[in-house]
Amino acid sequence: MQRGLREVEVRTADILKLTGASKPTLYRWMEKHPTLTQQNEHTLLGHPFPKPSGKQGREVIWDDDAVAAWWKENKNSVGRHPTQDATSTTMRWERFRAAMLKPPEVFEENGKEVIDDHMDGVLRFEREGEDVRLWFRDANDAMLFKLTYA
Repeated sequence: MQRGLREVEVRTADILKLTGASKPTLYRWMEKHPTLTQQNEHTLLGHPFPKPSGKQGREVIWDDDAVAAWWKENKNSVGRHPTQDATSTTMRWERFRAAMLKPPEVFEENGKEVIDDHMDGVLRFEREGEDVRLWFRDANDAMLFKLTYA
């Protein structure tokens, strides 16, 4: 990103890092929103991803403000694993990392081996600095996980 007399610009690599999407996915998003068929006229929710604002040499660039505004409105409805109605919470990264490293519990019940994986309820996670945002199947999974590991 550069600051100067011109508007702030963002490069393709920065957008891919922000969204977790691939280049082909990004270009599909520019054609139409990937998950919503109804656009929200008062926000950018459901609208296609902004078109590039130009090129610098062979590098495609976008307006940083347009990208940031679109991502703010759409980040919970797009991505590799959208979870529209899932429960989410945040916790410290080091606590979540410790939970990820803990192996599943194996025990026997009625003569059968049962595996209890405490990570089953986690649908998706995204690290945000020293915190991590977690999405769960339901509020019970979120509460149990957070009480156990937070």
